[in-house]
Amino acid sequence: MVVTDTPKMLAEVPAGIPGVALSDLPAMASVPAIDVQTANPIGWKAVPEAPLLPQATLFPESPAPRALRRAHHVADWTGAASDPSVRAGVLAAAAATGGVISVSEGGSELRSCLGPQLYALVTDRDRIASANDHERESISISMRRAALRDHSARARLSQFLSASGQDLLRLPLVSVLVPTRRPERLHQVVATVAAQTYPRVELVLGLHGEGFDAASVNKHLCLNLPAQAVPVPKDQPLGNVLNRALDVAQGSLIAKFDDDDLYGAEHLWDLVLAAEYSNASLVGKVSEYVYLAGADCTIRRFVGFGERYIDPGRSSVAGATALVRRAALEAVGGWRSQGVGEDKALVGDIAADGGDIYRTHGAGFLAMRHGQGHTWEVEDAYFLQQAQDHRSGCDRHFAGIS
Repeated sequence: MVVTDTPKMLAEVPAGIPGVALSDLPAMASVPAIDVQTANPIGWKAVPEAPLLPQATLFPESPAPRALRRAHHVADWTGAASDPSVRAGVLAAAAATGGVISVSEGGSELRSCLGPQLYALVTDRDRIASANDHERESISISMRRAALRDHSARARLSQFLSASGQDLLRLPLVSVLVPTRRPERLHQVVATVAAQTYPRVELVLGLHGEGFDAASVNKHLCLNLPAQAVPVPKDQPLGNVLNRALDVAQGSLIAKFDDDDLYGAEHLWDLVLAAEYSNASLVGKVSEYVYLAGADCTIRRFVGFGERYIDPGRSSVAGATALVRRAALEAVGGWRSQGVGEDKALVGDIAADGGDIYRTHGAGFLAMRHGQGHTWEVEDAYFLQQAQDHRSGCDRHFAGIS
């Protein structure tokens, strides 16, 4: 296709070649797109009170200076830029790396270029100035989500194609597999999947064992997204339940949800974005936030363990958060036929087959330890010894779930 500045220039485009004029598109389309292979949060670290970067590193020729990778806070020196789209491109690229961006002077033109979500975040100076370390990381996560989602080369090309009447670049379909043997938890997990903001989702329930009423299951599956249920005999191990669900799934990306954990609405977007900038075969989160019903508190552990490639021999990701490329999953034969440790085994199998494993940030996932039927049985004391921060009760906001 051809992209021109004005509609008049489209008259010179040969017949049969799609074209679009920037002047006919929203202002965001003129913002330089982010190359997510260079502008991304890989290796991000929380550095409280990091010194502000000098102007030369923030507004140079490159829209994604590597010097920003470790920046915990970046003030906006780009206000002097005469072109709002250029300024927006620099800010978006900095936000994509995990920098907390603070803009002193905005305006309607910058808002149109950045988009309402990212603009609202970077201009909320009071929140940024008063935030503690945990809140600043939450702000960073929100900023990088918005920047990577709206300003990547993939997003920009999609905007051009849609404006020219084409639908050739669709986001990948994510099939969410949910193995469950508890009919009473169907309502919660189905509602959680339906609430995901990622636009292309398919739900596949693996009904493990008896006790599921067909009419009730069908009622739960009446959603505004493709959904189906696969019955699996009780004597089959959990790995086989997942493989049965995989057999009917249609997505090129396969995600796993547990029926008793809590997930934020942006959870799938987090995983898809991480897969995009990491090129990993499997991405996931660590169980950074855990609710302990016995102690009635929400703890945080493994602080600073996110946004990096991992060695499965030393660490892993929470199986309930895994998103894996279908080709990589099929190359190792799916999950092993076992009832315990099947998720950890999958991570190891994919790594042994040459695939990279990437762990993104831990926000937006809350592991629930209620002491009833956990696949991994361990006492609350195990988690309490690891706690680096905690809140009383089940604190969804603390875990990044609103």
